[in-house]
Amino acid sequence: MLVQHVAITNDRASELERVLERLEVDGDTNGSHGQIDPPYLLVATIDQIATQIEEQREKYGIRSYTVRAPAMKLLAPIVGDGK
Repeated sequence: MLVQHVAITNDRASELERVLERLEVDGDTNGSHGQIDPPYLLVATIDQIATQIEEQREKYGIRSYTVRAPAMKLLAPIVGDGK
């Protein structure tokens, strides 16, 4: 999965609104618990993103993600430092 945006935040709704507007995506893409949850956006706390990745593995069969270099540091607590 090519991830378009990664953000570690406690204000998921505001960040998603901003990103979806920038990407010109409809905000009615709902995932579990009525939350916007497209697999190409990882926007939440670290724990929530880890849960999202696990849920997407089960739901969609996604086994790997591609992120841009700056996002690698943000996701290090989930995937390790790559060493």
